[in-house]
Amino acid sequence: MTPSSKRLKKILDSTPIDPTTRFKAVAADWSKELPSLLKYKPLDIALDAAIKLFLGKEHDWVVGFDAQKITPPGYSDDPVSIMSMHVKNLDLNFAGTDTHEIIRDYFA
Repeated sequence: MTPSSKRLKKILDSTPIDPTTRFKAVAADWSKELPSLLKYKPLDIALDAAIKLFLGKEHDWVVGFDAQKITPPGYSDDPVSIMSMHVKNLDLNFAGTDTHEIIRDYFA
């Protein structure tokens, strides 16, 4: 699913069954300040270029930073931005941001 896909638009335009439903976008972006990733940056650039060549600029291989912030109209327009990488957002030892605390605060 891409940010402009009909499927995503249908989901975003629908009304949740439970009227108390809330959304909070937590968007993770890569940062050169994450030292464990520096050695992989050249490979990351090459892989990203190859993926874009075959799948196009918008694809669902990895969701881009801005697309992670998409929420339905009328819901949270104040996303939390953290420095991390996919699948590491909830790892307390990786990026230095306590994502667990962000989620607890949101539901408090």
